[in-house]
Amino acid sequence: MAALVAAVGGILYGYFFVVVGNVAVASALLMLGGLLMTLIIVVLGSSVEEVNRPLARWAVGAGFVGALLSVIHAGYDLANQIHPPGPSAGDFPNPADPRGLATFGLTGIAVLILGGLMSRSARYPRGLARAGQALGAIMVVIYLGRLIILDPNNPVVQVALALGVIANTVFLFWVGRHWLGWAASRDRPAG
Repeated sequence: MAALVAAVGGILYGYFFVVVGNVAVASALLMLGGLLMTLIIVVLGSSVEEVNRPLARWAVGAGFVGALLSVIHAGYDLANQIHPPGPSAGDFPNPADPRGLATFGLTGIAVLILGGLMSRSARYPRGLARAGQALGAIMVVIYLGRLIILDPNNPVVQVALALGVIANTVFLFWVGRHWLGWAASRDRPAG
């Protein structure tokens, strides 16, 4: 259920950040998504440990830290929306997560690795694993775009963000449905 809620939150985040430009609502949604992502990362990691335990554990650690830092990132942005800094503050990078290093870069690398491990596990469909790998790669591109291009209105960054919202939604809905189906099949009586 966390993956399904995070998928819906991701759509809403993209809408409020890119289309509406309401940073306060987008930040609140990013905080919720980051918290949910900690759970999603831990469950994904534990489900692919049989493929490569050390790499799965590293990806969980990196993804967990990235997700928590995204909560801090969003909390900082939300605080600035509620109480905007004075005119001398300028457009400084987020001190807790500069330009989305954790939110998109670190978490993206973790999702990319987990997608690779999922592709080697019999527990996951190949398409779901590829969706995870695509999402991870897109997240890294978003980070690089925000780091290098900086302007969120640049067409390259806008396309990457739109693809990120789509990939995030597809991956998280698919993970949620897969886990719910897997849990339901485990709860059915044998015979």
